[in-house]
Parts: sequence; structure tokens; C-alpha cells
Amino acid sequence: GHTPRGYTLTAAIGDNPTLADPRTDVDFYQLHADVGDRIRVNINSPSSSVDTVLQLFDANGRLVNFGTAN
Repeated sequence: GHTPRGYTLTAAIGDNPTLADPRTDVDFYQLHADVGDRIRVNINSPSSSVDTVLQLFDANGRLVNFGTAN
């Protein structure tokens, strides 16, 4: 939930069993940030085989930042 220090979201990733290839599973989350706000993302997984990629898009859908776990 939202706190004065930030926002916490707990969710499951890679949880779509209907995909032929689970590695193609994509999850989207939307947030509002003001100019100068900092965004920190922490992804924890019980499986060390998860290869996470984070892409940050602006309000118009343009990619503004990209990061990988490796």
C-alpha cells in the first residue's frame, strides 16, 4: 500500500499457466510519479532461474529506462 515513504506492491510474476512458453509472460504495473520522484524496484523470487527485465515507460508509452537483473 501507499505510505509517506513510498508505495509497496506485492504480486506474482510468471503466473500465466496458459502460455506455451512461460518465459514470454509479461506483467505490467502502472504508477504515477512527479518530476524529481525516485523509483526503486526490488524483485524477489523463490527461484533463482527467473530472468527479470524492467522497462519504464512514460505516459505516452515511450521507453525511458531499461534494466536487467544480470
